[in-house]
Amino acid sequence: TKRLKENGSGLVLFRAHLLCITMSHRNVEPNHLNSRKRKQKSKVCDIRENQNEKGYHAYLDIVPKKQKPLQEKDKTRNSFFEPFQDLPLEVQIMIITQLDQKDLVQFSRISRHWNQILTNNDQLWQNLCRKRWPGVTIRSKGRSWLEMVQHHHRIETSIQASPYPGAAAIGYALEEAYGIHPDSSHDSQAHYHSPLGRRNQEPVDTITIVSCDTGRPHWHYITWGLSELNEKDPNNPAEVSGWGIELSFRLAKTPEEINETEATKAPDWPIHFVQSLARYICRSSNVFGNGDHMPLSKPWPSSKISALLFTTDPILKNEWKNPNGDFQFIQIFGVTDDEVEAAVSWNKKSFLQLMAKHTNNELLITDLSRQSVLDNVEIARLLKLKTEQEGSTQGLLFVEKMRYLWEASEDGHVDVETEDEEMASVDDAAGRMVLEIPPMVIPDLLKMLKGRIFFHRDFFLVNSVADFVVSFLPSMTTKSRWDLDANQLTIFVSYELALQLQAGLVSELGEYQFADLDNFTLRIVELNP
Repeated sequence: TKRLKENGSGLVLFRAHLLCITMSHRNVEPNHLNSRKRKQKSKVCDIRENQNEKGYHAYLDIVPKKQKPLQEKDKTRNSFFEPFQDLPLEVQIMIITQLDQKDLVQFSRISRHWNQILTNNDQLWQNLCRKRWPGVTIRSKGRSWLEMVQHHHRIETSIQASPYPGAAAIGYALEEAYGIHPDSSHDSQAHYHSPLGRRNQEPVDTITIVSCDTGRPHWHYITWGLSELNEKDPNNPAEVSGWGIELSFRLAKTPEEINETEATKAPDWPIHFVQSLARYICRSSNVFGNGDHMPLSKPWPSSKISALLFTTDPILKNEWKNPNGDFQFIQIFGVTDDEVEAAVSWNKKSFLQLMAKHTNNELLITDLSRQSVLDNVEIARLLKLKTEQEGSTQGLLFVEKMRYLWEASEDGHVDVETEDEEMASVDDAAGRMVLEIPPMVIPDLLKMLKGRIFFHRDFFLVNSVADFVVSFLPSMTTKSRWDLDANQLTIFVSYELALQLQAGLVSELGEYQFADLDNFTLRIVELNP
């Protein structure tokens, strides 16, 4: 370049020289070369100078590029990962089990060796699938565990990309359980949707009804709307979608419905029943969960079913990450009076497992015509033994109609929940503390006394509407007492008081006072909500 400048070459030649040098470093040939020269991929551009009568000119020439001798490569080994390939296969697998799904996919692209190890190791993908999606316990539709991981990853990606992620999650759960496509709306032989919608200001948009004829024929009702179907409400917690549940109810088909040759429509009354439960959840903020129970105001017609137990649905799973938050399918199961008493007195989850096993009812289908499982002498004896040995796991009871008052001896009663000044003077005033509860709570209260206090465990009555709690704690001494702190009434129950409550408390309107608890009255009364 310096020589070209000294010899008076023009600026054009200088720029051409720089261009050729740049292209030679990039291994790129100029466009004005003919096609024959462009095809010579092992050539580079060089610049030569020629002097004629018009002065110096630069022209392009093709110079062969020096080739290094080829070295034969080991196609089965990678130099960077060679130390790992020398390890025993078990050690290699232990190393890759520490990686997550994304890293495993990238790891499989390193070499054929690692790709074969990852592809052929079914146990590795099984562990990853169960870790990433805990609800997946078995392979479905003949898929390998690698295919299960790929399948669930595709579903999760689709849900997160959907403009209606909550509805997509329910749709894919139905597709996994019954093969119902999320976009389908009606199939008279398999399922149909009962639209309720926001037009009636109902909490549930739609109820899907599936006709299940495999195994024990039954109708399956599934709600849409207690979780957030569309956009996330910024006022709700980020980790929970809406109320965090969708309701599920399985009703056994009658003999007439089973023998019907044409497709029959499911009964309508479960739709209204499930909708009433949804309204109760929205009104009281008491969300049903696995292990909860609820008494019915009266038994269902032509049936001994008088209470409900709640558990997770054995088939419907919500296993995928949802931008709106998590929710689960909670199934409703109808039980009789003595069954719910046995469940509350012992362990409701264990009771349902025992019942499903001994009655061959793994799906916990509600049959209106069935008799109590406690009619079986062996089952009744087993439940009694379990209760006496283990006590009760039920430590929480929601009571919507409940309140406590301070009744002064002269001025009548003052509601301590609303009169702050009076609350401050309760300890100094002469009077008594009154706890008012409805009669329908008494049976559960007695069961919890027997299964909790006698086993040195506490329990709580919760009124979520008025936001206060009544706590029953085993007394550390032989004397019972009560204490009021803000919106919590605590009763320390001695063994003597527990015996007095068990002996004298019945589900009848009236007042009960106890010798072991001073200045306290339990009033059983019908209260307005």
